[in-house]
Amino acid sequence: MAESIEFRYQLGAVLPKLDSAIGAEVKTIFTEFANTLKAGTFEEGEMDLASVKDLFLKNIDIMLDKIIIPAVEKDINPPVKEPPAAKEKPAEKVDKKPEKK
Repeated sequence: MAESIEFRYQLGAVLPKLDSAIGAEVKTIFTEFANTLKAGTFEEGEMDLASVKDLFLKNIDIMLDKIIIPAVEKDINPPVKEPPAAKEKPAEKVDKKPEKK
């Protein structure tokens, strides 16, 4: 299967940047989240990290939609300011005199 340019860019540029910038913080938050969920369950045994991942990714998705994307949208596509409308001169008053017959 041929790799697309997007996939190669993701693996070669985006993932390493994400890992170096926020990898440790995400691991800490994920671990705290998993421990909180585990403490709130009555089941004994191993924690199902796949379900924790699903919940965690939903939070990331919400954060992207509500915080990150709107901020990036403003940076990338700033609102276009319309030029101020030219002020129209008030219509001159015309004194109409009755026509003489």
